Amino acid sequence: MTAVLEQTRPVGTDRAGVRGRWAVTAIFFLNGLTLSTYLVRVPSLKVDHHLSTGQLGLVSTVFGAAALVTMQFVGALVARYGSALLIRLTLVPALLSLLGDGSWTIPAWLDRALPNITIEPPEERRPDRPPVTTGEPVPVAD
Repeated sequence: MTAVLEQTRPVGTDRAGVRGRWAVTAIFFLNGLTLSTYLVRVPSLKVDHHLSTGQLGLVSTVFGAAALVTMQFVGALVARYGSALLIRLTLVPALLSLLGDGSWTIPAWLDRALPNITIEPPEERRPDRPPVTTGEPVPVAD
């Protein structure tokens, strides 16, 4: 009797399956978006780099072959180390390179609040900010 009253879930409604499906959909969408933006620019890249049709075909073939080799290599790395570590090791440098010099600067208010501790000789120090000695209070601008 209890078997009859048990509700059965429709196939494919478990949470992990749904989340996995959305993740795969997002990856395919982003890959398609990236490829479509690249394909639109191929004629201008051919003109800008003075490539013949044969050279452009060779570059496209190498691009595809490199993608296949990279997939095999990354697959082995994910199997050995896990995806979380590889994502951290690739996304952080990628984001820092996209941000450019802005990722290595600090806001002006924080630069004024932090002490200027240098190891350079005195003639190479910034004249506007002498280094703070130990025990000296640091003025903080509001």
